[in-house]
Amino acid sequence: MITSKDNPHLKDLKKLQQKRFRLRTGKFAAEGEDLVAAALSAGRQPETIFCAPDAPPEFAGHERALIVDYDLLAGACALGSGARVVGVFAHLAQAPVGGGALTLFAPGVSDPGNVGTIIRSAAAFTDSPVCFANESADPYSPKALRAAMGTTFTHPPQSDSQLADLRGTIVALDASGSNDIGQLELAAPIVLAIGSERDGLGSELIEAADVVARIPMRSGGPESLNVAMAATIALYELSKGINQETTK
Repeated sequence: MITSKDNPHLKDLKKLQQKRFRLRTGKFAAEGEDLVAAALSAGRQPETIFCAPDAPPEFAGHERALIVDYDLLAGACALGSGARVVGVFAHLAQAPVGGGALTLFAPGVSDPGNVGTIIRSAAAFTDSPVCFANESADPYSPKALRAAMGTTFTHPPQSDSQLADLRGTIVALDASGSNDIGQLELAAPIVLAIGSERDGLGSELIEAADVVARIPMRSGGPESLNVAMAATIALYELSKGINQETTK
């Protein structure tokens, strides 16, 4: 059992809270039993599984498990209360883009919680990976992984995407759009582009779109929606027509 905070494996685990170290090593940490279980279920093999002494046997008995003093493991985690199980994984291979019926392009989402929620929503409604740009928050940060609730392992995102790389009718989601997102009738493939939390989509991306659409909201309501919520609604609306076409 690891009982020293100076253990090199434990020191590297703590460094994985830093984006710079994740990028340099090509690794990330999934904290908590649910996330590690989701990774194993998806066939992702860990480099190491750190386990507290009372961790469930399906984790503690793994061939790559290391047993760690509970307080030391908690101190190396981003979770405030710590976790009994933490898996270290290599960055997931990115799936090819451009071949799906519906793709989400999210170039500037800066909040990791929104990034993770968007990955989870896209897994429910799209058949392509979410395409983030380098300006977006790291989808392998602890907060983003928790918000995605395991779907990162089944639908690995693209992290350095450009709109020009994607194939399909480009729908830009913007509050000033003249089209109701729920009324569009478009043939696949479709690319839905959403903007950042603060600034939305820039004028260059809006001008590059084939259609600019909005989510209609009631008079007197808020001026805008959270970007992850807006993406979820728009993906749902666009996916309905695609699903109807594929089931005919």
